[in-house]
Amino acid sequence: MNDNYLVFLKILKDSLNNKKTHLDINLSRDEWRFLFKLASVHDILPLFVNSVFEDSSLNQYPQFKSQIISRAKKITLSQAKKTFYFISLYQEMIEANLKPIIMKGIICRSLYPDPELRPSCDEDIYISSSEIFNYHKFLLDHGFLLVDPNIIDLLSQDEISYYNKKTHLYLEIHQRLFPTSFPLFNRLNMFFPIPNKQVFESIYDSYFYTLDYTEHLLYMLFHAYKHFLYSGIGIRQIADIYLFSKKFDSLIDWNYIIQSCISINIQYFVSAIFSICFNYFGLDCNHHILLLLDDYEIDEESLLFDILSGGSYGTSSRDRLHSSNMVLETASAYNDKRNSHGFTKTIFPNYIYMKQKYSFLNNRKYLLPYAWLLRLFDYFFSSHKRRTNFLHTIKIGTDRIAVLRKYHLID
Repeated sequence: MNDNYLVFLKILKDSLNNKKTHLDINLSRDEWRFLFKLASVHDILPLFVNSVFEDSSLNQYPQFKSQIISRAKKITLSQAKKTFYFISLYQEMIEANLKPIIMKGIICRSLYPDPELRPSCDEDIYISSSEIFNYHKFLLDHGFLLVDPNIIDLLSQDEISYYNKKTHLYLEIHQRLFPTSFPLFNRLNMFFPIPNKQVFESIYDSYFYTLDYTEHLLYMLFHAYKHFLYSGIGIRQIADIYLFSKKFDSLIDWNYIIQSCISINIQYFVSAIFSICFNYFGLDCNHHILLLLDDYEIDEESLLFDILSGGSYGTSSRDRLHSSNMVLETASAYNDKRNSHGFTKTIFPNYIYMKQKYSFLNNRKYLLPYAWLLRLFDYFFSSHKRRTNFLHTIKIGTDRIAVLRKYHLID
C-alpha cells in the first residue's frame, strides 16, 4: 500500500474516532497537496482538515493551510444550511401526513463526531409507490423541480430526483431501492419491501422515520455492492458502515446480515469491507460481524486500493466512469448465465445507460445509434481535457473485473 495512502487512512481513522492527528513524520507540500486532493476526491475534506489542522508538519505551510481550511469551512457551512432546510422540510412532510423513510444521508451524518463535517450530495427518501403523486405535489408546492423534466410517468421510475434552487437541496425519492432494469440489482429489492419495522432516530431534536437497524445496514452494504459494480465506491461509504456497525451493534441481527449476503454471493466482498473497518478504522476485533465472517476471511487490499484510487463513487476520472459499462456487463452476464459482451458494451452501452447521458433519448429510443456516434466522437475528437483515453478505459475495466473475480462476485 502506498505510504501516502497509509497516512491518509490514519488521519481518517483519527477523525472517525474523534481524535486529533499528530504525525511523527514531516510531509512535504506536495505530499500534503496529494492528501488534501484525495480527501476532496472522496468528499471528506472537512473531516480530514478538522483532524489534521493542528499537526506541526502542516504548520510549516501557513498559506497553504489557510487556503485548505477556508475551503473546508465553506463546504461545512453549505452542509449545515442544507441540513437545516431538510429538517424543516421533513417536519412539514410529517405535518402533511406523509411519513417518508430516510436512508443514509442525515442518518449517516449523525454518526460522526461533528455531523456537518460529513457532506452529503442529497437526501434519500423511501416511499410507497401509492404515495408518489402526493410527494410530487408536495415537493412542487415547496419550490422543488424535477432534475429530469422529461419524466412523464412517475410510477415507472425507480427513483426520482428533485432540486430546490433556493435551498440547493437535492432529494432522491425511491419507489424501489435498486434498479429494476437490471436483474442483477432488481433481485436486491426483495429484501426491502416497504417496511413495517420502522424506527425513529432523534437528530438535532427532531425525529426521523428510518429502516430498522438490520435492514438499514443491509441496504448500506447492498448499496456499496451496487456502486462497486458500476465505477466504484468511496472511502466515505466504508466509514459510514464502520460507524453504523459500531453504534448499533447490539440492535443488528448479524446472522441475518450474513445469510442475506451469502444468498446473493457477496459474502467475500462484505468480508473485505469489514476487514478494512477492522484493520484501518479500529473496529473491535471481537465484533460480531468479524466472528461471523471468519470463514470468509480474505485479503482486503485489492478492494481498498480500488476504493482509494477511484474516489467517491468511482468518479476520479472519465476513463474510470466509462469503464463501468464493461464491468457491469461482465457481472450482469455472469448473473444471467450468458456470454459477456463487456468490450462491446464499453463502446455501445444500452439505452438505459445512454439516456442518462443524452436526455434527447427520453421517449426517442430510435435515436440510440446517433447517441452512440456522439459518444464515439467524444472518445476520439473532444478537447484534450475532456477526451477519454480508450485504451486506459479498457485497462481500468480489465483490472476491476479481476478485483470482482478475486472476491468471487464472478468466476
